[in-house]
Amino acid sequence: MRVGMLLEHGSGRMAGHRPFEGGAHGNSGTTGINIDVVKGKPLEFSDAFLPAAGERLEDLCFTQIKARKTEDGSELDADDIKQLHDTIRNNVAKFDSWSFSAAEATITFDPYVIGSYAEGSYTCSFPIDILRPLYKAESVLP
Repeated sequence: MRVGMLLEHGSGRMAGHRPFEGGAHGNSGTTGINIDVVKGKPLEFSDAFLPAAGERLEDLCFTQIKARKTEDGSELDADDIKQLHDTIRNNVAKFDSWSFSAAEATITFDPYVIGSYAEGSYTCSFPIDILRPLYKAESVLP
């Protein structure tokens, strides 16, 4: 098993990292830890983003994931689309799915969260310039 950590973003106000842990059959997973270093506590979505941000980010993420599934030849029926929306909604709100750099934020969906093991991980990436208008005034995000 390989265990490691990658410091994704660090500043005087916020630090984040994403560990990688292999599995018995080669599966992998990620967990983001994003901390407000001034307050000394883990960040939550509601600490950083305006209330309306969730729906906007869910829509942007859905568009990215649906495009990848379509490119890969997946046909999504109404039940698939509902389940995809629900999964994205749940993960946008969980900051342990997020990682940050100075240029962008990424939500990672590990294998099996959105698709099969063979499909691998899915990600949604948002340039920081898209995110900034969605931040609360006191947000510590880059």
